Amino acid sequence: MKLNDAKDVEKLTELLSQAEGHPIIQKIKAEARAEILKKRQDASGKIETLKKQRDEILPKLQADLAKKEENYRQAKAAADAAANEFNKVKAGLFTESHKFAHGIDQQSNVLYETADPLIDETIKFFRDKIDDLRKPGRISRIAGGSERNVHTIKKEVKVESNINAINRALSYCRDSILALELLKLSPMINTELSELIEKLKSGIPRIDVFEETTKTIPLPGSRGVNPLHLLPSDSEMDWKIGKLTEKFKKLMVK
Repeated sequence: MKLNDAKDVEKLTELLSQAEGHPIIQKIKAEARAEILKKRQDASGKIETLKKQRDEILPKLQADLAKKEENYRQAKAAADAAANEFNKVKAGLFTESHKFAHGIDQQSNVLYETADPLIDETIKFFRDKIDDLRKPGRISRIAGGSERNVHTIKKEVKVESNINAINRALSYCRDSILALELLKLSPMINTELSELIEKLKSGIPRIDVFEETTKTIPLPGSRGVNPLHLLPSDSEMDWKIGKLTEKFKKLMVK
């Protein structure tokens, strides 16, 4: 509705004034005020409840926190003290270990420098022995019998060799050199040392011990493996044919 002049405005104002005092309007306003009042009262009641709960719970939590904080402070102080003691003992252990190791090295050098020359002479003896065992011709082989296999077109050849004996002698000489180096650290008297060295020298394994070995080689004139032996067996061929047949059927179904 469009108000064209002052009279229309005046008339509308009068109507609104009359409606304001109507019982229905008054009732609606009263109900609205009552609803707002109830919401405010509920909110105020909840605030009071929360404050009461806060005043009961927070002091307990604060007291518990203070207790835990004190426990933590004491535990941390104890841990820091233990860490300091640990580091102190660790540093002491390192220092003492280094001191003992240095002292042992110094005394070991004395033993090495004053070791009986017979030890180095014996070490040279075993090194020369190793060089001698490695010379060409020290390994001997003696051909034995042989057995032919016409099915595989191969033959088994038996050979006697002293290669294992040579290897045993080499290992013994290497171990003896290590033992002699350790002897430099022993305050052994000359008589005992001489006896031990003689035992080491006399303990070198013999190299004239031959052991038989067998190896398989192709027969003379053959080309190695018989090509017929590379073919699959009858049962293997039947299995392969069956698998191919199954694949063929599956392809035909598709």
